[in-house]
Amino acid sequence: MAIKNNNVFNEINAYKYDLVEIDEEFEKEIISQIPSGLNKLEIAMYVYIKLCKTFTYDEEYFLHLMGTISKRDMSDLRHTELSNLSKINKNNNSVVCWEFVIIYGKILKDLGIDSYVYDTLIFDDKPSDIVDEEEYFQQRYGKWHPTFGIRIDSTFIDVNVSAWYGDLSLAKNNYAVRNIRCIDETVEEKNAISNAIKKAYSFLAPNEPIKSSDFDACVEEYEKNNANKTQVSVDEKIEILLEKIQESTLTGMDMLDYILLLRILIFSQKEREDNFKAIMVSGDPLENGTHRPIIIFTLNDTSISNNPEKNNYYIYNHEKMIMPIDREELQAGFLDNRFIYFRDGSRISGIKER
Repeated sequence: MAIKNNNVFNEINAYKYDLVEIDEEFEKEIISQIPSGLNKLEIAMYVYIKLCKTFTYDEEYFLHLMGTISKRDMSDLRHTELSNLSKINKNNNSVVCWEFVIIYGKILKDLGIDSYVYDTLIFDDKPSDIVDEEEYFQQRYGKWHPTFGIRIDSTFIDVNVSAWYGDLSLAKNNYAVRNIRCIDETVEEKNAISNAIKKAYSFLAPNEPIKSSDFDACVEEYEKNNANKTQVSVDEKIEILLEKIQESTLTGMDMLDYILLLRILIFSQKEREDNFKAIMVSGDPLENGTHRPIIIFTLNDTSISNNPEKNNYYIYNHEKMIMPIDREELQAGFLDNRFIYFRDGSRISGIKER
């Protein structure tokens, strides 16, 4: 179904945001920093990347979405309340997906750019209907991952905010963002978005090169650059990973997402499968009853799956260190719920869950 022929997005059903209040000073600051001379697409990309660099995904709500924390065990439920939007700014910057896109949409509306929350067709993921604005904010908000789009002239752009391999982490490290795309895009539209993103980065990070976030291409380039050199061992690559972790100023979900990204960029697919696996789980690193997302690594010189008796385990627990943990302690942690697998996540070879 071609969107440009079915009038799903139009000026009449564009969101007005009359039910939404965001931090006025924060919005003014964002708008005041937009460089002059940008067209609407460039403005939309600038604001998007600026918000990605500003906001971080809420760890606790992420664990709730992953099935390890129930709502009754959460410290608060502010992210489901529409009133919380007015409290979010660069200092109070922990958000979830629906908060990000609504703040983004409200700012765009005030800049003359239309946006929408929409439903999709089941089989081809194409827009089928705009969600009535009043219904969304009064009934669906905080309960449903929004499929969010913006309209600039005849171009329709989908925005998907994700906690994993998402643009919040990528933008902070000046990687090309991946979760914003044209719907039914032409080559011209794809190039226009790419160029608008490059222009946004030229203002937001003028002295930093934009790094590719095409994972397969990055691995291929890494291996090509090292083809004529002494082969870089897995242990040496781990040292490279540790150095980059130490150099980074990221925290929380941004750091965890960055570590998973680095693992993809530094290690080949075979190495990631056979020698250095990484699985994010819910953990209690301080043993005080408070869980946070953590990463557990499995290291094996030969094969993680074929020689599990030689597996060594390591844990990243937000202290910028990857520390060893013996198999018995790791297993005990899963049995006493100090570590909890995500509901639909991968499992660690050789480690049973409760």
